[in-house]
Order: sequence, then C-alpha cells, then structure tokens
Amino acid sequence: MMDPEEFPALTFDVSGNAILLDKNIISTMIDKVLFCVLKDSSPLSRNLNSVYWDFRRSGFLNLVTSDSFRLALSEIEVGEENLLSPFLLSLRSMEELRLILSSSKTEKIEIIQSGSQVLFNFEDDDLQLIFNTVEAEFPDYLSIIPQSFITKIKARTSDFLYIMKRMSIVSGKEEYTLMNIKDGLNHLLF
Repeated sequence: MMDPEEFPALTFDVSGNAILLDKNIISTMIDKVLFCVLKDSSPLSRNLNSVYWDFRRSGFLNLVTSDSFRLALSEIEVGEENLLSPFLLSLRSMEELRLILSSSKTEKIEIIQSGSQVLFNFEDDDLQLIFNTVEAEFPDYLSIIPQSFITKIKARTSDFLYIMKRMSIVSGKEEYTLMNIKDGLNHLLF
C-alpha cells in the first residue's frame, strides 16, 4: 500500500469561468478531430500532439487538431457570453476524456477553467476530471482556412466513403489519388 503523502496535492480553484455542454455534442466533436492529432509526443511538437479548444467571442466552440499536413475542425455554437479562454489538452488527456464520456450517465458536462487547469464535472456520475493544459502555442488555424472555394462538391457521405475505400484498395501504397471532377455528372471519376 502506498502512503497518501507521496501523491501531489490536487488543488483546484472552482471559482473559474464555467460552461455547460451536452455530453453527446462533446463526444461527437472529439470523434471528428482526434484522428488528426500528431502522434509524436516530443517536446518540439507538443502543440500538435494536443486538441485546441477555441472558445470564440462570437459564441462558438471549435475543437481543432493538426498533424502538420492536414487540419481537422469541429465547430458548434454555444451561444454563451461566459466563454472560457482557449486551451490545449494533450492527446492522452483527450483519450481519457473520450473514454469517460462514452460511459457517463451525466448529460450536461460542466467545464471549469482555472489558470492552467481545466475541470470536467460529471455531476450524475459523481466524477471530476482535472487536466493540466499544454503550455504551448497552437498555430493560427483560421489564417490557413480559405474564405472561399473555387470548387465545391456535394456528395452523399456513404457513397463517397464507398468510393474512397475502393480507391484505397486499387491505389495500394500510393500517397495520393487524383480526382477528376466534371460538371454536370452525378458521379465522381477517379
């Protein structure tokens, strides 16, 4: 048995800024961006080995990840005036949060930010998770997202996924696939 004195003291000021978010929305947002987190956890890339929680002044929450060659963004409108400051949570913290969300009974998760710590309060589960934020600067992702696009494609997700899976089989170890898109056709040519 370990001596309780050997553990660090956990102090958290619960008087920080707080917001309530739906468990299913948080879980869906995490699922949409977690694939794009850089798996390398070296000190030089710790900002990309994290998920950026960007509470924007316009009442939106963006979860953003990047592995240095692609970017994943999930956005919801929270409509709250009492928004939190942007923060980074490590991949490991996000995986733990994702696991707890999947089995939680709590529908509305309270997120409280105090300095360099973030508390996720699962009231119905009588559970609180405290994570230290990553002390690093996330790249300015808004500046690299184009404001407009020349070509837009509207496709049924299931059909597009089916085509991409078939293309991955045919392409083998090639690093890219060229898509030829023609106006007026109801299908994509690869």
